[in-house]
Amino acid sequence: MPILGIDYEKCNNCNICLSVCPRLFSRDKEKDKIVFEDPHNTCNLDGRCIITCPSGAILHEDLGEVLSFKEAQVPSTLIPYEAMHKFMSAKRSIRGYKKKKVPRATMEQVLNSMKYAPTGANIRTLECTIISDDAIIKKLSESVMDALIASANPKYSEGAKQARELGFDTIFYGAPHIIIIHSANPGDNMNSTIALTYGMLSAQSLGLGACWR
Repeated sequence: MPILGIDYEKCNNCNICLSVCPRLFSRDKEKDKIVFEDPHNTCNLDGRCIITCPSGAILHEDLGEVLSFKEAQVPSTLIPYEAMHKFMSAKRSIRGYKKKKVPRATMEQVLNSMKYAPTGANIRTLECTIISDDAIIKKLSESVMDALIASANPKYSEGAKQARELGFDTIFYGAPHIIIIHSANPGDNMNSTIALTYGMLSAQSLGLGACWR
């Protein structure tokens, strides 16, 4: 179990963990302290108790990176609204790409941002596949084009036919990389959209163009 308990030498009895996760934390009135108990393994692993604890008293393991910078407590101090608003307003869907591949380390930075995207019920069942092979990207694009041409909707079929005749990729626009989000959980339809939005904004901050498809 990733959450192991409470370090009472650090705990200041502030009740914050209890307020963010009353399912797993409760107050022992006789001992006048917060206790942790998860007999049915219902922890959703979102790490809120760890992040919000001001004294770092939550004992845990195997939860990956923990946000330890002080601004995590008050995110509004990180970026002024005016700067954030301009950044989001300047976001454009890019459909013209360079042939140059993006370094792996940079792609990992984008993925690292995506994993912090909110999900319904704090579930974490999304998986991600990155395709960088040009031949595979082209084959996947052609398969999608085939499906559009076979569509009963002329809006899609006729447009796809014209694009193919012109030799124009209207699916990936020659992008050097494709990020595909997938999951066996039906509820992840919306969660994947949110994660991709996080990814596009992260990519923009790194000088990369992206387009949601």
